[in-house]
Amino acid sequence: MLKRLLLIILFVGFYFMGLRPIRSNVADLIKSKIEVSGVDQFQQSSVGITTVYSDGDFSKKFVFKVPFGMFFLFSSVCLIWLQARWEDFGILILIQIGFWLIAFLSFIPGSNGNLFFLEIMDFLTRYLSPLGSLGIPIYIMYRRKNEDSE
Repeated sequence: MLKRLLLIILFVGFYFMGLRPIRSNVADLIKSKIEVSGVDQFQQSSVGITTVYSDGDFSKKFVFKVPFGMFFLFSSVCLIWLQARWEDFGILILIQIGFWLIAFLSFIPGSNGNLFFLEIMDFLTRYLSPLGSLGIPIYIMYRRKNEDSE
């Protein structure tokens, strides 16, 4: 148990000292490279970009966040605590990268005022990526329960 606690402390330190600054730099890079037309954008946080779509009286905010956020942190801590296999960490990373890649590809036409792509990006970054990330520890517990009952 002490080993798991030490690994969690080290991982949380790595997350805030190493991964978070990388995410911030990636967000700045994306904001500087994406050309905006038909929408307003502003830096929401160090790792997120908010796009405001307006059409007449209709206005909606969409958030684009760089992956490996808090849901990744929570899931990783759970995986460390559950002593998950390396493959499980790989699946978590692939979920983060996969959903982010699709969201990023949707963000490009969305930043030109395409509401459909903004909705896809928003759905992926707000719902599917967190759901996929938090689902991995639950899946591991379910898998272990089934392995124990066999």
